[in-house]
Amino acid sequence: MNKISVFGPTGSGKSFVAGELSKIFNLPIIYFDHYSWNPDMSPVDKDIFVERILSMAGDKWIMDGNHSRDDELTRYRFTESGLIVFLEPKIGSSKKPQSSKRLSCRNEKQS
Repeated sequence: MNKISVFGPTGSGKSFVAGELSKIFNLPIIYFDHYSWNPDMSPVDKDIFVERILSMAGDKWIMDGNHSRDDELTRYRFTESGLIVFLEPKIGSSKKPQSSKRLSCRNEKQS
């Protein structure tokens, strides 16, 4: 397993799950939030954001984030990932994300 994508809304535990998967599979994590914002906290231009992420994506990675604002990046993740993890927060829960999520995985890449 060399490429994993973790999707989920804010607070669903994406970074926690990405961290755990990184330990298991020994893969580097690309945290989308680290590259989404300019120093003044304004959003990075979509094309610059995609360029940043794709320039870091080598042969092994875990991509942590939604950023569905770009179809190219979403399509790339769905095409390249050997494992795709979708997280949902537990409705009405005030617990920490790692204890309040439902995890569903799809691992269909064959080759």
